[in-house]
Amino acid sequence: MKFLQVLWVAGALTTPAGAAAPESSPLEQAGAALIAAREKFDIVGLSVGALHHGRLLWQTNLGYADLERHIPLSPQTKFRIASISKLVTATALMQLWERGRLKLDDPVGDVLGYPVVNPHHPDRPITFRHLLTHRAGFRDGPAYDDFLMFTYHHPQAAPGFQELLCPGGSFYRDGAVYSTNAPGSRYAYSNLGFGLLGTLVEKISGERFDEYCARRIFRPLRMSASFNPATLPRRTRLAVLYRPATNGWEAQFDNYGGATPTNRLGPGYKIGHNALPCAPQGGLRANVQDLARFVRVFIQPEHAKATGVLQPATVAVMLGRAAADGGEAMPLAFHRTSRLVSGETWIGHTGSAYGMNGLLFFQDNGPMGVIVLTNGSRPGEEQDGFSPMERELVSILRRFLRSAVEATSSSRH
Repeated sequence: MKFLQVLWVAGALTTPAGAAAPESSPLEQAGAALIAAREKFDIVGLSVGALHHGRLLWQTNLGYADLERHIPLSPQTKFRIASISKLVTATALMQLWERGRLKLDDPVGDVLGYPVVNPHHPDRPITFRHLLTHRAGFRDGPAYDDFLMFTYHHPQAAPGFQELLCPGGSFYRDGAVYSTNAPGSRYAYSNLGFGLLGTLVEKISGERFDEYCARRIFRPLRMSASFNPATLPRRTRLAVLYRPATNGWEAQFDNYGGATPTNRLGPGYKIGHNALPCAPQGGLRANVQDLARFVRVFIQPEHAKATGVLQPATVAVMLGRAAADGGEAMPLAFHRTSRLVSGETWIGHTGSAYGMNGLLFFQDNGPMGVIVLTNGSRPGEEQDGFSPMERELVSILRRFLRSAVEATSSSRH
């Protein structure tokens, strides 16, 4: 693997991508293609990683972390990775499952201490499995949005989830967050469900969600990621998230101007009450290196066991390769899709919020994995779950990986 190691060093230390690479090398070709894609989709800042058998083979960064201050992206720049965060939330919950603290078909109301019941189907309790598979019968909408915004603006006095989920609650609004679909009957993507899962992690573990993830996931994997940006290492640079505006770009999130974020999770925070101030559904700050260390757990189950993060059998359950607790085998939080690369099945998750667009995916039966993070772009109209920008960036990384591996194989003969 000597050739692959050389590519990693060149890619890690070179911006723009591949500037020091030999002419016509896979690295140079990928770098040129990324520069062209950044211009095509008007990307503010682009950070990508190419993985081979779970290891980060190449990383590069183009553009800006902060337009106003003209600060370029670096390998250390962290993004608010939106719904890719859900994979970490599911991992936290499944660690507790491993330890026998819950069963996937347990009603979540039994843990929370109040009933969580769809008024259209009062005889069908909502379970952990329903939440992990987006089949709880929830629908995100105005009631959830108002609950979320109130929580965000009042983290020390956040209302409990019963105010949203139970009759008589101040955000219940005749059960507005419940659809007519029976729990378990139909897939409907739900941010609400993963905010509730973070709350359940707190309720079962007795720890604040961000602190639990730091202790049980990030530290064992040597990740410097956090659900609480105030606890990131000093001098950590956050990518400002931008959306297109009439005259350029408008900052949407993480626009701290170089100041340290305020710790919003102070002494008034109630564990197991409402974990949305930690944003389990989308608020993790991480970079490509962090995500590469995290996803290796799922690409190399023996690594999961070695780090103590998960057992290989649990990885198989989460990826939908094995059943658990008497249920059918289906992915938990992860998405399996043949719509990202024609003719191939890939596993992972996308993320999109406040102008950030990105993804983390790996081949179901193959050596390739890709990470894409952007903090502002014009990605094009989404089709079958992916934007034209995402498809093109994945294609560039995939071509690079194929060329690099083929070159390595040739050099051995």
